[in-house]
Amino acid sequence: MKKFAFYLYALAALTVTFGMTSCGDDETAKPAPTFGAVTYSGGTVAAPNKGYTGSVVVTGEAGLKSVEVKRGATVIKTVSTGLTSPYTFTFSDSATAVYDTAVTYTFTATDNSSATSTTTSKITWGGSVTPQAADLEGPVNGDLILYSTKSNSEYRLAATLNNDALKGEIDFVYTYFANSRIAVISSATDANNSSNFPTYTQWSSASWKETQFGVAPASFDYATANQATLASAWAGATAPNTDTPPTKTRITNLAAGKTYVFKNAAGKVGAFQVTTLPASASEHLLLSVKVTPY
Repeated sequence: MKKFAFYLYALAALTVTFGMTSCGDDETAKPAPTFGAVTYSGGTVAAPNKGYTGSVVVTGEAGLKSVEVKRGATVIKTVSTGLTSPYTFTFSDSATAVYDTAVTYTFTATDNSSATSTTTSKITWGGSVTPQAADLEGPVNGDLILYSTKSNSEYRLAATLNNDALKGEIDFVYTYFANSRIAVISSATDANNSSNFPTYTQWSSASWKETQFGVAPASFDYATANQATLASAWAGATAPNTDTPPTKTRITNLAAGKTYVFKNAAGKVGAFQVTTLPASASEHLLLSVKVTPY
């Protein structure tokens, strides 16, 4: 009988110990909420100063009670219902408050055990672009006019042939075909340059860099409102010619009123519009150009 009672006592002790251990496991503190990388998008061709949004994934092992974002002391958005974990938190900010300005957003997440975490992220919405005017001389006598957006300067082909550093900065090659009255802008690497002007053996130089072109899906003012709209215009550009297949390195027939976009070897995205379209090879080609800053 005493032996049986001892067994009962031991079993009870084990039960208490197990219960205490289990309770202790349940009360182990879970880590505070964590944040993924903050991603941004903003500005469209249709509305260049609207639609600025940010997004971040928040995870709370103890569940999420609230997520908030502030710009300085200003609360932009707070969510305290319908939260699951992980939760994709999105917000938008007004363009008038942040356009072309470096701003810092502070995100705060609180879980169901009242543990709190914060993270910050800095971004410049919009971003200004550099306006410049290009006055390209008439390429008389079959000459070519070369243009650099970095220096906003034009050059005669002869001045660049033995200057490899300058070759690397040339974005546009301009020529005018008098017989067909067509103004053409191309990349120095375009195959037509070496075939149309075979006497210039330096076209084979690797120092020339490629520029790609397209036709923007919006007006020049919209496409060049800021860096975001330039990027959007480039992403939505259509072919710059009717070649089959289209060639991105050549605009075969420049037209007034169209907005052309380009991306050069330095990764700079820009746009230009024909201000004055020449009627002959002796007349100047005038362009209004905007490009992301160097």
